Amino acid sequence: MDTETQSTRKHHPDSKLKTLPQERQDQIARHAQDNSLAKTVEWLDGQGIQISDSSLSRFLSWYRLRQQMERNQNTFTELLSDLKRNDPDLTADRLQQIGHVFFAGKALEHQDQRGWYLIQQIAVRKAQVELEIQKHKDELQAHKDALERELKAAQATGGITPETVKRIEQELGLC
Repeated sequence: MDTETQSTRKHHPDSKLKTLPQERQDQIARHAQDNSLAKTVEWLDGQGIQISDSSLSRFLSWYRLRQQMERNQNTFTELLSDLKRNDPDLTADRLQQIGHVFFAGKALEHQDQRGWYLIQQIAVRKAQVELEIQKHKDELQAHKDALERELKAAQATGGITPETVKRIEQELGLC
């Protein structure tokens, strides 16, 4: 893309606010708590920032969501720290279960149907992967068992040389 096209490209209106320093974003959000969108737009206009009500509304939604996500992250981090302190032998699977319950609870608390659905889909996919892994392990074990039976049968009848037995044992990891 050439330089002229880049400089004439319009930016999304609420990106003006998203690119401001964090302290300034915090001021805008605090001002909007005590004032209507229209008054906040006027206040920003007086400070040289022209923005529409809808752009301000999108910014405030984005800002609040980001704040909520930070609070959730902090809460979850504290929860994990407490769990680790109380049970130093906590397994990764147990932590995963706790995380699932935590985030599913948050989705339900905020009536976030899509979030809850996605969390459930992740749990279903994890169970499918675990089932496939177990099937693969079972197939490998069955194959190993069959080879061991063949080896024992061949040893009993004397049909395999000691060198062949040794090679089969090495391939199976039996020695």
